[in-house]
Amino acid sequence: MISPADKEFWKARALPASLLGLTFLSWVGIYNLSFISDDFPLLAEQFIKPFTLFTPTAYFIAPVFKLFLSIGTILFGTAAIGYYAIIVIIHLSNVFLFFKLLQKFGFDEKVALVSALAWGTLAQYAEALFWISGSVHVFTLFFVLFSAYTAIRWEESNKIYFLVISILLLVSGFLCRESAVLFLFIWAMYVVIRKYKIKEIILKFLPFIVIIGMLIIVMQLLRSFAGLEPQKYMN
Repeated sequence: MISPADKEFWKARALPASLLGLTFLSWVGIYNLSFISDDFPLLAEQFIKPFTLFTPTAYFIAPVFKLFLSIGTILFGTAAIGYYAIIVIIHLSNVFLFFKLLQKFGFDEKVALVSALAWGTLAQYAEALFWISGSVHVFTLFFVLFSAYTAIRWEESNKIYFLVISILLLVSGFLCRESAVLFLFIWAMYVVIRKYKIKEIILKFLPFIVIIGMLIIVMQLLRSFAGLEPQKYMN
């Protein structure tokens, strides 16, 4: 006989497992892909000189993402499937984190599940998974969602190490793409839902605003020193 406690244990794991399984099936065709477009200069740079992280290549200055590419050249060489396998794993992690965040925002478990599944299988998201260069957005989102989740854990527990982890993840996200500023919108939504007073909201936002301001300045300086034109970077 299965006890009620065992039923709850397996139920709590069955929903996330089904979410990840269905999402994976929607992207399983990724094993047929190869390198395209900007993948070649980005990977060639890492083959020639591994761990070249801060140079502008194909208009990329994304040191954390380039770190993934450099490690990939060591582990997978020219086998594209290895890179794509990691990208899918990161995407599945993003779907799971999105599911957990929706629950933290107070959504019903089933609503969170359907929403995360719909987002995780959207065809419009294909470029980020089917193009290694485009997967920089998958990595950025991973750090943003993980940072937001640990920030909420900090807010719930007031344990400082959650704040430190959240900030480190946020920094990593910015060192992929400045679109990591999305973190502020996620955090703002959560703080509003928690109905903090204005003074409390300012105190909760302050460490993240300071960090993000510093990161924006650092990324602008990196592009400036590299002689990278903003309009080309945005393309």
